[in-house]
Amino acid sequence: MIPWVTSFPAVQALQTQSNLGSLCVELKSTLNIQCTPPGSDWRKLPASNVTLITTQHKEANLKSGKVRKILILSPKISAAYNTSSTTLVGELTQRDIAEYQLVFFNYMGNTKNAEDAIKLAENNAFDLIISMGSPTTKLLSKKYRYGSIPVVTACSKDPVSMGLITSERENQSTNIAYTSLNISVATQVSYIQEKYFTQLKRIAVIYDKNNQSSIITQVTPLKNHLNNNVKSIQFYPIEVDFNHLKTSLYSKLEKIAHNTEKMGDSVFLITGSTELFNIIKDINRFAGQVPVLSVTPSHVSRGEDSVFMAIGVSFETNARLAADYAYRILNNKTKPSALKIGIVSTPDISISFMHKPVSTLKVPLSLFEDAGVIYDYQGNPARLHYKKEN
Repeated sequence: MIPWVTSFPAVQALQTQSNLGSLCVELKSTLNIQCTPPGSDWRKLPASNVTLITTQHKEANLKSGKVRKILILSPKISAAYNTSSTTLVGELTQRDIAEYQLVFFNYMGNTKNAEDAIKLAENNAFDLIISMGSPTTKLLSKKYRYGSIPVVTACSKDPVSMGLITSERENQSTNIAYTSLNISVATQVSYIQEKYFTQLKRIAVIYDKNNQSSIITQVTPLKNHLNNNVKSIQFYPIEVDFNHLKTSLYSKLEKIAHNTEKMGDSVFLITGSTELFNIIKDINRFAGQVPVLSVTPSHVSRGEDSVFMAIGVSFETNARLAADYAYRILNNKTKPSALKIGIVSTPDISISFMHKPVSTLKVPLSLFEDAGVIYDYQGNPARLHYKKEN
């Protein structure tokens, strides 16, 4: 849901499949968008395992005079991509674009399908491509960085850490405007240490050994920052092999929980991984009284399936930033190459008191006030509102 939105223009959505899929369900429940089939050109793409939607604005406000055409390209079915896409549409419906069309295409990891979709977009004079997810952003950075249609990335990790561009401000005159799901590790550590865990001596980072984007953009930068700049805090890696969870994860969690001398001197930090979140109940159980944190705000949720606290960038916040970049490009206010990487300076904070360790550790009032999402001691929502970026 997008809690800050109160009303939307009438919108119609179009799709190839009779099964509307999870994205259409979210578009319907959040924005009141209905899904029906698109034009014949888009039906040339393979329909099997592909979600294809066109959204057309119905209000005849001709203030800006032109139909804007946007292709949203994603690599797989994902709740994160659904949330990001829905937030993007919600933001754009509030702008003064008179009429627009959005095609949502899930290429299911098939590069040929993605390339065919881009060719169709070019042939139909599309104005913008939204690169949804790190795999898509890597693909377009490799194959379409000098393409004819501008690109804005969303729900993607840091492009510098992934080696896609050289620095935050240097975009090398490409047609891609980058945003990032990552905050700086310095900011992250500062929030963890200075705002709450003032006696922190160790961060045990839990990561999937097969999730290279998390290792490159989250694990390695944190390791380097702690080793070079915050030597009072030990970096302790827990590399998870899902074929050997007992030895690679659970036994290490128990060891740290057993050897923790003082409450608050150690924390577990989960990186952005759906696979890790799927076993969060087990992680919480083996972690004992050591707090379990995450870099992904969506890892804090209702009930049992939640970490205690997350400090990072929500999918909603990143999508609003991407929507702002898209709007500025669509209205000729800037070019992609002129935009520095969209990095959120103030992180989103989410807290579940249900998963707060039973200890003398108290959540400071300042952290409570900064949190956009809070669940109470029974795991029920007490506050659900990510702050909007200015």
